[in-house]
Amino acid sequence: MKPVVAHANSVAASAGFYLAAAADELWVTPSGEVGSVGVYALHINAAKALEDMGEEWEFVEADDSPYKTEGAPTGPLTEEARGQIKKAVNRYMAMFVRDLAKGRGVTIHHVQQKFGKGRMLGPQEAVEVKMADQVGTLGQAIRRAAELGVERRKKEPAARASSGAPAAVAGPVEAPNLGEGNPARSCMNCEYFSKPSPDHDGGTCSRHDFHTMQMWVCDDWEAGAGDSEPAGGPMERAAAARRRAL
Repeated sequence: MKPVVAHANSVAASAGFYLAAAADELWVTPSGEVGSVGVYALHINAAKALEDMGEEWEFVEADDSPYKTEGAPTGPLTEEARGQIKKAVNRYMAMFVRDLAKGRGVTIHHVQQKFGKGRMLGPQEAVEVKMADQVGTLGQAIRRAAELGVERRKKEPAARASSGAPAAVAGPVEAPNLGEGNPARSCMNCEYFSKPSPDHDGGTCSRHDFHTMQMWVCDDWEAGAGDSEPAGGPMERAAAARRRAL
C-alpha cells in the first residue's frame, strides 16, 4: 500500500480531522489548527416565530409511529425527546472517538481526554497530544510522502519474502509506454506491469511506483539499456533475451 501523508492547510476540523487521522502521518501548517472532535444536534424552538406569523401547527402521526414528529420545531423538547437525541449523539461520538483512536494509534481514553473535547488545538499542542505528527508546510509534507514511498519500496522485498510470496526477479524492467520513444522499450512487454483493462491508458508496476519516479524509466532499465541506445541495440537485444529466459 502507498503511504499517505495528510496536511492540515490550514484547518482540519471535525470530519476533516476524522479523515486526516487515518493517514500514515498528519502534518499541520505552522499557522493551522486541528480538532473540533465532537458531535451535536440542534433543536430550534420556532413556536414564537409561528405565533408572530399567526400560525399554529399540529402534527397528526399514525398510530404505529407515535414518535415520528418527536423533536419538531413547533415547541420545546420534551425530556423524552431530549434523551433520545442525546442517545444518538453519544452513539455517533463513540464511533468518532473509536476511529480516531485507531487512526492515531492511541487509546480511546486518550482521545476523550487529550484531543480537545470539541476545541481546536494549535499545531504544536496537537503534536504534543498526538493529534498530529509534524508541524510543517505543504511542500515539506509532500517531500515527506515521497520519502515514505522510497522507504516502503525498500522494505517490500523483505515483506514479500516473509509472506511466502515469490520474490521479484532481477532483470529487465522497461519504461512505461506513454507514446514517446521506442514502443519496444515500453512496460507492455514486462512481466511486472499490468493494466486494469485492455482499453485503459495507464497501468501499474509491482516493483516500482510510477508516481514517485523522477523520470519515466525504471532503475533497472535506465542502468541497463539507457535512454540513448538506438532501437535494436546490443543492450536491448540482451534484455529481450533475458525476458525470454524468465
